[in-house]
Amino acid sequence: MKGSGRYSTLKAALFGFAANLVTELSPFDILTNVVLPSWTLTERAQTRFPQSFREVAVAAFPTGRVTTPEDVASLILYLGSGANGHVNGERIRVTGGSSLPLMTYLWDQARAATP
Repeated sequence: MKGSGRYSTLKAALFGFAANLVTELSPFDILTNVVLPSWTLTERAQTRFPQSFREVAVAAFPTGRVTTPEDVASLILYLGSGANGHVNGERIRVTGGSSLPLMTYLWDQARAATP
């Protein structure tokens, strides 16, 4: 996404670090995954972005709603629980089916809405 060089660089570093952790920690039964949420309707997002932007975001998601903190937390809870015995080394998106073009559009809208 245009203008997101620092973000993209840090994300690439995160992926490399996670891959290293998989190699180093798996022998100790420690699983490592990266959770990748889409734009998430946090308390901060509710105050930072105008209602008009949030309405555009909701309409753009195939599920008809944006990602919530609870959506992300549910996945993290599963990954850290005993129910997860073998999901390891994965990049798991919590996006409601949103795509990169949608996220690029939302990124551009968010940058325009931020003073």
